[in-house]
Amino acid sequence: MKKLVTVIGTRPQFIKYAALNGCLKENFNEVLIDTGQHYDANLSSHFQKEFNIPNVTHRLQLVESHPGRQLAEIILRLDHLFEMEKPEIVLCFGDTTSALAAALSAIKRGIEVIHLEAGERNFTAEEIRVPVRSIPEETNRVLTDHLSSLLICASQRGFSNLIAESVTGAVYFAGDIMYDLYLRQLDSILSTSTILEQFNLIPQSYYYCTVHRAINTDSATRLTTILDALFSLDSPVVFPLHPRTRKELEKWQLFERLESSDQIHVLEPLTYADSIMLSRQAKRVLTDSGGVLREAFFGQVPSVCLDDTTAWLDIIHSGWSFLAGANTDRILQGTQTPTPTMHPELFGTGNAVEHTMAALNRCYN
Repeated sequence: MKKLVTVIGTRPQFIKYAALNGCLKENFNEVLIDTGQHYDANLSSHFQKEFNIPNVTHRLQLVESHPGRQLAEIILRLDHLFEMEKPEIVLCFGDTTSALAAALSAIKRGIEVIHLEAGERNFTAEEIRVPVRSIPEETNRVLTDHLSSLLICASQRGFSNLIAESVTGAVYFAGDIMYDLYLRQLDSILSTSTILEQFNLIPQSYYYCTVHRAINTDSATRLTTILDALFSLDSPVVFPLHPRTRKELEKWQLFERLESSDQIHVLEPLTYADSIMLSRQAKRVLTDSGGVLREAFFGQVPSVCLDDTTAWLDIIHSGWSFLAGANTDRILQGTQTPTPTMHPELFGTGNAVEHTMAALNRCYN
């Protein structure tokens, strides 16, 4: 079997890896590297336990937090591990610093790169493409795509984007492996999660909100505007705080406003199961996370996107999400939009893992 190194490092990447858990080791001599890009290193062990992920072969202990220096540090450390492990293929996910670092490290050693969730591009609601340099995630995904030998897409839009850009790697549409995991875990989550009971929440009587992207957390004005909207909603808000978001709220002296509120219930970071339960039972989801946006769509729960642009424009066009940015009036408007009657199959039918493994085996086994 060929030797494959899988590189993960953030919560969304653990979730995507969980969808493939077991399949990779059945088909490849796999080495698993956790770059440690999580803001809170303790999250790593929580995800590993929740998803029954086997022991990570190598886990990096990062020192740098600035994105540029962190990218350089991950590249250097991965280069050392690639020299030691001598893989034939490197697999990376999504649009993170870890994904780009893995691709750059691999290319410099002549190792082929596989990119899962390839081809996604940020657009405005009017379908105006954002400059590649304008958003860190956009820079990461575009560079990774153009370094990859095999590009596996979660959406047909992603596939079309790559064809239009004339990437040199082989391009496949597989569907979204996150949707596969969602379907696979849903019955267990509904029967075992007690998160609603813990906080005395009644289904469809609360909003579920997450905020973590730098465009929001690095701006006191945007955070204040989002909080103003949350305080103006007609029902309570459940708000699990990403560690970075908490730090920035404290920095901008906004955290006390949250703590003293009866309207907003601040929680610690959640497990995947509890997040899915809260999302599925909410009256609306408000988020700047592409993963949470998709999970709301999977559960047929309308959402409000707290970003100015999105890589998941088809969800916006389907009516299941409203692109509001950090604008109080637009956020409130988004919570009042009618629930669509149609739910299109934007991300496949739940067999993305099968299609993904077929593409990997066709190209490398």
